[in-house]
Amino acid sequence: MEKILVSACLLGDNCKYDGGNNLNEFILSLREYYDIIPFCPEVEGGLPTPRSPSEIKNALVVNKEGKDVTRNFLLGAEKAVSLSKLLGIRIAILKENSPSCGVRKIHDGSFQNHLIDGEGFTASALKRIGVKVYSEKDELSFLIPQKKETPTEFVSYKERGKKAENRIKEEKPRRDVMKKKTPYSKKDRFDKGHRDNPKGRKSFGHDKNKKSFPKKGNSRFSRNKREKKY
Repeated sequence: MEKILVSACLLGDNCKYDGGNNLNEFILSLREYYDIIPFCPEVEGGLPTPRSPSEIKNALVVNKEGKDVTRNFLLGAEKAVSLSKLLGIRIAILKENSPSCGVRKIHDGSFQNHLIDGEGFTASALKRIGVKVYSEKDELSFLIPQKKETPTEFVSYKERGKKAENRIKEEKPRRDVMKKKTPYSKKDRFDKGHRDNPKGRKSFGHDKNKKSFPKKGNSRFSRNKREKKY
């Protein structure tokens, strides 16, 4: 599964400078398709949470109290580069406007919430090693794999007819087996009689030339016997 480096605050980690997060539900859903690697350059660089907000001014990073924290931001960027090389990461999704993760916009250093064109330290370092860096504000739906639709094959009428004939031939034996016999059919009566008396059917009254069985005592032999007796 491909790995993607993501700013930890976008995944719900409370590592933002004020102790909060920037949870993004869409980026969180990418866990279904990718191995998401959370990373916060500022925390990895040794800064605490919560902390004083920082902005880039004259190529340096200073916090609101005027303290230079450039070293911490450089260390966080170096760790992000090392981790990407180690895990073979080719894609990163970072938090826009951040002095470490800003992809296209950063604050101007006046702490007046003014944005200018620029890149954060970590975003810039990742781009230099060939990692494709995206912002959470970019259109990222392309990251969801699309199901490939198999093209429908053209089938001529003759081929359809042959397939139908073959299917009927295959199903016919099954239909014959599933047919139920009539419980009192003539064929069943004949088969039963033939099994019980293999010598023939005449004793069972199935002789077509006779309408019925001869009645007892009406045969020629019985009449002669009675005449002799009297």
